[in-house]
Amino acid sequence: MSMTPEFDVDGALSRLGGDQRLLCRLLDRSREDLEGALARPLDLAPGSVMAAALHRLRGGALGLGASGAVRELELAESALQQHDADEVHLHLRCALESVRRYRDRMSRPGDPDPRLNS
Repeated sequence: MSMTPEFDVDGALSRLGGDQRLLCRLLDRSREDLEGALARPLDLAPGSVMAAALHRLRGGALGLGASGAVRELELAESALQQHDADEVHLHLRCALESVRRYRDRMSRPGDPDPRLNS
């Protein structure tokens, strides 16, 4: 079984016209949004603010090539439908960590991929 990579840097940069700085700013915003979702009280009702936030966060992560975060946010949405607050928070935290790893990769000096150091 083949695993989807956690990050699709090439796809994200293609969608953003190759603008690495923009990708970094959007990843920072995604991190802030995930932190905000974790800080907010959890409403397990269908159609709740949390349900809308998870859907929006997943769409944003998809556009940024944050495949790992997308997977975690899909699991968070599923947990929300099952009314499992602990699982929702677990998957939100995992999505946040994935976005942090992605952002760290984009700014890591000495990365062998020259696009990541421009």
